[in-house]
Amino acid sequence: MIYSNLVNRLLDADAAVVVLNLLPNWVQTSDHSNNPIKTLVQRQSDRIVLVLPTSSATQPHPTEWRTYEYFLPATDKGKPLFPPQWILGFAEYEPEAKHPQSIRSTARQASLSGQFTLTRNLERIQPLDSAALLTLKKFNRQKQLLQIPQTPIQIHFWGAKGTFPSLEAESILSNSRSFPQVGNKIVLVGFSETNNPDAFAIRSPFGELMPAVELQANLLASLLAGSFDQIVPIWLQKALIVLGGIFISQWIVFGKLDDRARRRYWYWIYPVYLKPPIKWIGRHQGGFVVVSKLERRKAFLEGVKHALDGKLEIPRELRYDIDLDEREMQVLMLLCRESLTDKAIAMRLNLSLKTIQNCVQRLKAKLSIDYLDENDTSTRVALCMEAVRRKLIVL
Repeated sequence: MIYSNLVNRLLDADAAVVVLNLLPNWVQTSDHSNNPIKTLVQRQSDRIVLVLPTSSATQPHPTEWRTYEYFLPATDKGKPLFPPQWILGFAEYEPEAKHPQSIRSTARQASLSGQFTLTRNLERIQPLDSAALLTLKKFNRQKQLLQIPQTPIQIHFWGAKGTFPSLEAESILSNSRSFPQVGNKIVLVGFSETNNPDAFAIRSPFGELMPAVELQANLLASLLAGSFDQIVPIWLQKALIVLGGIFISQWIVFGKLDDRARRRYWYWIYPVYLKPPIKWIGRHQGGFVVVSKLERRKAFLEGVKHALDGKLEIPRELRYDIDLDEREMQVLMLLCRESLTDKAIAMRLNLSLKTIQNCVQRLKAKLSIDYLDENDTSTRVALCMEAVRRKLIVL
């Protein structure tokens, strides 16, 4: 009843679309005739989206769907008044999202469509859009939608927790005045306290926990602005790696290198050359494969030149795998986004000045920033420029 009253108030305040995050325990609610949410859906089907919590939708087999059908209005004969895909949208969440270890985590990538099966009828397959995509369709009914990719997209985080405006449910329910700030807006309803298990908190790139409702807001903003990166399918990534390895190997074997240089190549250069592109593609999901290949080729040829001169030297670019831990990411964000000094960063993170200085030095080493260029660019500025170029941060 509280949720239905809250949604009613938001709709009366002319909210364009209200997105209601369903709770896992609602699946146990008995179906009865006096179901206020079902009544709301029947009256405002074009302005309500019910969020179905689910695990990752990128599995090879359809994901099992908890049946929330008792929220969907039906005729006297039991037939649904609206297709489920017009009311229900899914949101992915897995426990590892609190400490994501992979770019394929539900905290870093999102599927926009998926296949689901009913718990009580595993043979019935139901296609559903993500809650963000379904909300966008209802919000932009009169406009032409952007071309939506079929593969998962990389989530663009617009800011840390609290970037998007919020209202407390209690203030809306206890206050009789109107709320003009929600007029013609998309309103997401869900828990914002990250210590509440129903908030489905994830760890953002900014290092802090963020509730799932804010993750949905970031995803919606990306779709509305058309600002997202499409992820290249894994099979294509692997094919590019294999073909690149075959091409380079053939060039070396049938090229003009003598036996001594070729042996040095196989022993030193080949494994070092292949490892970074694999991690590069894994991090950026193939969006910059061509640029990466050209840069790696240049570094590789430099290594071959050293080998021909009898020097077993590996270019610095091939020696470092850019793998930043959580503290280094926090320091990098504060240094580049807020232009803080080492002392200010130490105070912000409640760490010693020496710890921050060592962290900055490690960042410079990992990103190969240990010199001034011809324009006498500060090493701190060069560090931020290199971090943006490598897509480690977005300003």
